[in-house]
Amino acid sequence: MVLSETVELGETLFICMKTAMAVSGMDVGAIFLLDEDAFGYAVTYYEGMDFSRFKNIPPRVLMHGDAEIGPVTVPVYPRIEELDPTDAEVCRSEGIRSLAVLPVRHGGSTLACIVVASRTHDVVNAPSRRALEVVSDQIGVFIQRVSREEAHRESEVRYRRLFEHSPLPIVVLDSLVDDGGTTVDFTVVDLNPAFEVLARLKYGDAVGERVAALMMRDVSVEPLFRTFLRAARERRGVARTSETLCLEGGLTIAMVPLFKGQVACVFSQTALGVPHPARE
Repeated sequence: MVLSETVELGETLFICMKTAMAVSGMDVGAIFLLDEDAFGYAVTYYEGMDFSRFKNIPPRVLMHGDAEIGPVTVPVYPRIEELDPTDAEVCRSEGIRSLAVLPVRHGGSTLACIVVASRTHDVVNAPSRRALEVVSDQIGVFIQRVSREEAHRESEVRYRRLFEHSPLPIVVLDSLVDDGGTTVDFTVVDLNPAFEVLARLKYGDAVGERVAALMMRDVSVEPLFRTFLRAARERRGVARTSETLCLEGGLTIAMVPLFKGQVACVFSQTALGVPHPARE
């Protein structure tokens, strides 16, 4: 499988389905993602027939003496006559002779379900079952990883939109420390358009530059960072928790520690000449 090279969840799921069909010799396949909100599965990809016609494949309730409520947790190889009557009729009309339903699990949770079927084999033989179960075990790890990566990318997009459109000036700085671990300066990592207006700086002229150098070069920047830089040097670094500093001219700056020595500096609206609403 080439799952390690994929980056999109949809691409990963498609390869999972095709791999399951290949290792089992089946000519029909589908993969379903578990939709917990809908208390069921949502078909993601299918090949060889339209799986949306099925009523209860993959099953939410499996009959093994007593009803087991919940998603499929173990591989199931049902006979056609054991299926829901509606689903059995769909299989017969499609010429389906054998069927395998396999959960995709990771960390004790069911993430998805693979269904493969054959129009030529009456049963899913033992070698095919073993191959399918190995594949389904491996797929769970990849789906979990890719899902996390997609969630991270979506989070980054949301952060970027908030950052770019915030009316508050924001600049992200990275600490520079000496051999003794004391913060001596900061490098500009990022800044939003509102900070460009406040500091009268262009993005390309500031990113990668040291704060001390910017303060010496541009008089509009110097008062914004003087108190902040002095406070950071006095405490030998950035505080572990958020704090607010009062600057000259009634300005305030909220310092939010991020990670690995980085800090986000959020300037108050008073820095843009917009007074705070009066407090009672």
